[in-house]
Amino acid sequence: MLRSLICILVVAAGLAVGLLPARAARAQDARPNIVLILADDLGYGDVSYMGFADDIRTPHLDALAGRGMSFDRFYANCPVCSPTRAALLTGRYPDVVGVPGVIRQDAEDGWGYLDPSAVLLPEVLRGAGYHTALVGKWHLGYEPPNTPNARGFDHFHGFLGDMMDDYVTHRRGGRNWMRLNAEEVHPEGHATDVFTGWACDYIRARAPLEDPFFLYLAYNAPHTPIQPPADWLQRVREREPDITEPRAKLVALIEHMDDGIGRVLAALEQAGVADNTLVIFTSDNGGQLNVGANCGPLRDGKGSLYEGGLRVPLLVAWPGRVEGGTTHHAEALTMDLFPTVCEAAGVDAGAGLDGRSMLGLLKGDADSADGWPERDLHWVRREGGRYMGQTVRAVRRGPWKWVQNSPVGPFELFNLEDDPRERTDVAAQHPAMTRELSAALRRQAQRAGQVPWQQAAEQDPDEESTPLIGDGLAGWHVDHEDRADHWANNDGTIVGENPDQRGSILWTDATFSDFEVTLEYQTDDADYDSGIFLRADSHQVQIGISRSLQRDMTGCIYAPADGKGGYPGTTDDDTIREHHRANAWNTLRIVVRGKRIQTFLNGEPFVDYEADTIPAEGPIGLQLHQGVHMTMRFRNLRVRGLE
Repeated sequence: MLRSLICILVVAAGLAVGLLPARAARAQDARPNIVLILADDLGYGDVSYMGFADDIRTPHLDALAGRGMSFDRFYANCPVCSPTRAALLTGRYPDVVGVPGVIRQDAEDGWGYLDPSAVLLPEVLRGAGYHTALVGKWHLGYEPPNTPNARGFDHFHGFLGDMMDDYVTHRRGGRNWMRLNAEEVHPEGHATDVFTGWACDYIRARAPLEDPFFLYLAYNAPHTPIQPPADWLQRVREREPDITEPRAKLVALIEHMDDGIGRVLAALEQAGVADNTLVIFTSDNGGQLNVGANCGPLRDGKGSLYEGGLRVPLLVAWPGRVEGGTTHHAEALTMDLFPTVCEAAGVDAGAGLDGRSMLGLLKGDADSADGWPERDLHWVRREGGRYMGQTVRAVRRGPWKWVQNSPVGPFELFNLEDDPRERTDVAAQHPAMTRELSAALRRQAQRAGQVPWQQAAEQDPDEESTPLIGDGLAGWHVDHEDRADHWANNDGTIVGENPDQRGSILWTDATFSDFEVTLEYQTDDADYDSGIFLRADSHQVQIGISRSLQRDMTGCIYAPADGKGGYPGTTDDDTIREHHRANAWNTLRIVVRGKRIQTFLNGEPFVDYEADTIPAEGPIGLQLHQGVHMTMRFRNLRVRGLE
């Protein structure tokens, strides 16, 4: 009642002087302000309105659900951070825009590079007259062209990186990624409070102005480290005496974020723009189980392609357009928010999107709800560590889900209607469906494979790679003169053969320090034991191409360890067979920089090895090992220096 009276008095005062405030006029405009709030690693069950956890209180999100529509079958585009954020801002599958995995500050452990040609949501909205802002976590690049201001945000006040090592000191590996646009800043306080304050400041600054605004507020809570403010943690301990300490900390961190969201929603009210603001809330992936997350009745959590890693809360509130307190069961993905926002804003989203607008569902349009046809939903994740640079994939078609949750594990088929907890693999009972879904996965992989997912390696633009094969064997020499007949140049292909089973090495006359070498090699099905020597000396650092003396070792690095030779990289036979193709040309790319060597076999990152024993400079050599009769072929050898 009091609020209504205040509004009447404000309007009357404006009319008395012949003026209507810009924000009151804009309340009748079809172009809403847009506030899109993204949580980081929030579990499907870790909002109290969902009813899966009785130890958590999220009153402000609960109130938002009461004013808007919730979705109980909404999916993140990936079970980890960067790909979902790429999908959100491009409206496309993340691997199609070059982000199949997590982008990190150390490029060697980064698994994505946002396609510079991809059009981002803030660019589209800005072109239609919106002022665009990102407050909080970016996580899609550290330098132009992949920084917020370079990709359509007029205003950026937040954190460029993946995650902070501490919510209060705001550093990642000792580096400060906090920015106000391009300027490094040093705010004080808990990151959740910092981002909430910056978002409220932005709303207060933009609300009186005529142009509508788009605010993307990306919290880094409740991502690890689980560091709630002390008073919030104490509050949870007192209210939930039986709660475990890890769960108490996570609940406190989430409730603290909910309080921040409440402050942002209050800022919209206080600025008089809440009635013309579309508010969206969701998470980038499921909750992290080993720190106490609750993913409801779903299997697994963050990082997993099972439902608990993918299904997330979604709330959408828009006064007068979306009926409050409603729930929808449509299956949708993060990338669908791009065209939804554009349609709500009356903006052409452009062609080529993978997402589709949910606006009809939100407005309760029966035709739209009935016309939400099934489509294949795809997920992919590429990662290092135990993934070894390989991908895991899943596809859902209607109730059927075909998933490989480990790069060395089997594919499994689940019927989510009959088995929502994904307990029973029914692939053997439905071979036709497995074939159909396998074909769909292959088509999606081929489509995404057209887009590079790594930034081009450092290279002097005036310096091209140099062929290592000239006329005959010019520029090369054999280590033993009496074995020179082991090697020949046949029309640009170096052929090595040792019918006497004696070993020999074909060396470059030139030496190299930091360099990248690419080549193609071919073996047959017989045993072979070859290799590529790098900066070689008595340590014999080499890339193995072997299936004899040392099992399958193709693509692995042979280097001294504790004074002994060995393969410190991947040595799993099945993994190597998946990468190496007998009786066919294989591509090997080797990057040698300082004390580090990386190998890429047939386009896939394979082994990454670093050791002080790697020589600083030396030649490149092609080897035929003794004791095995073999024929090896090498072609398209090229080398370029690295700065």
